[in-house]
Amino acid sequence: MAATDASGRAGGIAASIGLSQRGRDRLKTSLKTGYQKCGDEFGIWSWFDGIGAIRQAWEWLKLPLACHISVETNPDAKRVIASRWPGAVMLGDINDLDRRDLLKLRRRFHKVRLLLRAGGFPCQDLSSLNFGGAGLDGTKSSVYYVMKSLETILQEEWRGVTMADLKENVASMHHADTLTISQSEGVKPLKICSSQVGWCRRPRYYWCRNMAIVSDGETVILEEDMWFHLKTTYQRPSENTWLKRGSSWGGRVARPDAPNSHPTLVRFIKRKKPPWKPANLDSCDSETVARWTADAFGFPPYQYKPHSMIVDANGTLRLATAGERERLMHFPDNYTIAAVPSSMYKIAPHSAFVTRVSLLGNSMDCLPTACLLGRLAGAAGYLSRPPIHSTN
Repeated sequence: MAATDASGRAGGIAASIGLSQRGRDRLKTSLKTGYQKCGDEFGIWSWFDGIGAIRQAWEWLKLPLACHISVETNPDAKRVIASRWPGAVMLGDINDLDRRDLLKLRRRFHKVRLLLRAGGFPCQDLSSLNFGGAGLDGTKSSVYYVMKSLETILQEEWRGVTMADLKENVASMHHADTLTISQSEGVKPLKICSSQVGWCRRPRYYWCRNMAIVSDGETVILEEDMWFHLKTTYQRPSENTWLKRGSSWGGRVARPDAPNSHPTLVRFIKRKKPPWKPANLDSCDSETVARWTADAFGFPPYQYKPHSMIVDANGTLRLATAGERERLMHFPDNYTIAAVPSSMYKIAPHSAFVTRVSLLGNSMDCLPTACLLGRLAGAAGYLSRPPIHSTN
């Protein structure tokens, strides 16, 4: 086994003498019938794959899969996918796909019997952060209809395959758009905020079909007019599980007995002047506005409030690092590090930060996603029971 770093001038040799205890345990697991069956017949088709949150969520279940088909155009996100999941089939623009592409992939993965069609389709025209957004008719979010057209073809060309669906988007969209999507998907969405199981707000709708989402001992599903609401008995862990060592959460400093969650992670957009009607600007004091202005109006202004920032060991307020944001979204450490060339971390560290946090701001949260996928895996016989909320 040979290994080298990115410099091209260093290298090393390693010798293996056998399996570690972890390897032996994984080998025993792989001999189980459900595990083998999963690896032979289960596939993921991820529209708008981003940095592969669906695949990472499945990985937290410690289950194999027969194929991972990734539909994504962002080159930074594709570098992450290629680095983390080198076996993934990388497709490009969803608008360029046709029946021949889908049939060709069916021939390649002819053993697949259960296919998860997943996707967090573009939210820019749907989110309340975009004042005056055009909804599903907008230039970005209307690609939802392209996805649905291709899914019809997928159903026709992948005959004999059971299709399960997991679609995700913002819970702040207009009710009319929620109803349209629900009618198209054939189910009401499940409304979940990531702060129920972690330290970051991320209120989202999840449209789940053929995934056996029911109440159990840890979660309760309550039906409302337009969605199902999830309640859980799970207690989120200490904030030290995601904070950089020596740092404190501003929300804990401001409210020791009832700390707030970190605001929803979003993309960083550098601007020369403030955007039109920025979210919650009227609730920000002058010091918060000054921090927002000094940071080129990159995030919404409320994210620069003291109780929404990190307090360093020296008492300085700062934004969450890329690594902290990975942990907030339940990705492994350094998951997005391959998004930019290694030289950029020295030459342009802020640009590297912006790239990584923007990818995370566009991603799905792995923990609630893994919990939903665990229901699918349990119903399919790949797991003896759905998992509890854990990424250990």
